[in-house]
Amino acid sequence: MKGRQIFLSKSAAKILSKQRQSVSQLLERTFEVLRHRPEQGIPLCSPLERCSVVSPSPGIKVLYTYTKKKLSICSLHVARLIQQKHTNRFGAVVLAAGKGYCCGKPEQLAPTSKGPALNAALNSIIKASIENIVLVIGFQSAKVSSNLLQDKALHTATLVNNKNYEGPLSQSLKIGLKVLEPGIDGFFLCLGNRPTIKPDTIRRMIDTFKKERPLAIRPWFDCQPGHPVLFDSSMYNQLTELTSQMTPRHVLDECTDVLNLKVNDPGVLKTVSQDCVSRDIHPG
Repeated sequence: MKGRQIFLSKSAAKILSKQRQSVSQLLERTFEVLRHRPEQGIPLCSPLERCSVVSPSPGIKVLYTYTKKKLSICSLHVARLIQQKHTNRFGAVVLAAGKGYCCGKPEQLAPTSKGPALNAALNSIIKASIENIVLVIGFQSAKVSSNLLQDKALHTATLVNNKNYEGPLSQSLKIGLKVLEPGIDGFFLCLGNRPTIKPDTIRRMIDTFKKERPLAIRPWFDCQPGHPVLFDSSMYNQLTELTSQMTPRHVLDECTDVLNLKVNDPGVLKTVSQDCVSRDIHPG
C-alpha cells in the first residue's frame, strides 16, 4: 500500500527544520507510520476541524488531520531545552468523561450557582492562571462540547473525546496526559464534578509547590483529602502506567513525598451530585 501523501503546514515545516537530527528523524518516522495508520492518534474535539494527536516521545507531540488520500501535519510541539531548573509553568488534566445525571441533565451540564457544572469547574482553573488545560469528555460529548464553546473564556482548554467513557478512570487520565503540552513543572489532576473549588486554593497549591517542591500536593478540608491533586512533572510516567484496576490514589499511596495541605475550601470535597436528585455518577 502506497499510503497517503504527507503535507506539512508552514509552521510545522519551520519547527521541523530547526530540530537536531535525532528529533527530525523521529518525527519523519512518525509521519511515515501515520501515512498508513492515522487512526492510532487521539482525536481532539476541535471547533474548526477534526484533529488528532500522537506523542512519539515525551516532550514531542504531532497534531494532524487525514483523509483517504492525504495526511496533513497541522502543528508540532517540541519541548524547549530550558537552562533553568524550573519553569514555573503548570498544566491541568480535567476528567469529565463519565456517565451521570444531576437534576435531569448530564452531570457536566447540571445547573449550579456559577453556571453549568463543568463550565464552573473550568473557570476556577482558568482564573487561577492555568493556561495549559486538557479536558477529557465522553458521555454526551456533542452537547458538552457545544455548551463549552459558547463560553469564550473556556476556549483555551483543549478538548479530547474518550469514546470508551464507561471504562476505568485511568483510561481518561492517560488520554489527557498524552495531550498535555510538554515543558511544565507540574500538573493538576482535576475532576470535572468539583464546580465550587476556589481559584485561591489552586494558587496556594502552586505557591506551596514552588517553595517546598514535593512530588505531589493534596488539599485537605475537614480532615478529608480532596481534589485537585498537584503532581510534579516527574510523576508523569507513573500515572501513564496505571493499569485499568488502579487509580491515581495508588500512586499517591506509594509516593513518599506527598504534602497534605490544609485549606479553607469545602469545594475540594463537594461534588455537583450532592445538590442533585440522581447520584449515579462516574467521574471518569
